[in-house]
Amino acid sequence: MAVATVANSIVSGGGVERITNFAYFYFSVVYCLLIYPFIARWGFHSKGWLVELGFHDLAGSGIVHTTGGICALILTVLLKPRLNRFDAKHIHTFEPSNPTYVALATLLLYVCCLFFNSGAIYGVTGGLGEIVGLAAMNTMIGGAAGGLTVCFINYFVNVDRKNRYSLVMLCNGAFAGVVSITAGCDNYEPWAAFTIGCIGGVVYVVANHLMLRL
Repeated sequence: MAVATVANSIVSGGGVERITNFAYFYFSVVYCLLIYPFIARWGFHSKGWLVELGFHDLAGSGIVHTTGGICALILTVLLKPRLNRFDAKHIHTFEPSNPTYVALATLLLYVCCLFFNSGAIYGVTGGLGEIVGLAAMNTMIGGAAGGLTVCFINYFVNVDRKNRYSLVMLCNGAFAGVVSITAGCDNYEPWAAFTIGCIGGVVYVVANHLMLRL
């Protein structure tokens, strides 16, 4: 139930401030009853067909975040761009209005993912404690790598502009790194976690620019 709630909350980002509470409630019911349970069964249950094929997703990089992200993308396509989103006269109104809250929310999400990924081991005895520690460390490393990667890319892309340092981009990159590492944080070596976090940061930057282009 908790994971379904997380997946559903991801979708809210695609329609926040643009859909009514009733519409989001209706979507939440449909998503949590008709979409997420099937995918969770495929990839989380021991007899799911993806699991039987060797699929491993510890805490939901694919099952939770990718599913929620795809649904959020579909929602944004249905809602179409925000009014005046690409009008030069109003472009400043779409800039992040409170980076402090963005940073606070990122910290909260970071801590939640730290416990979420580690807790997905479902135990600390019988040798599981070492795996819990590995999952926690890889989560921290992956997030840090994603944030630093996006920070450096944003700096060099905007080196001649005032906004070459962006706290918001750093936060988004950190969370992209955390999401990227979630699937196999219990299996990766730390160097691999760093690499995966960097890749997640690059994918975020590319996807961000691609969506704006489209």
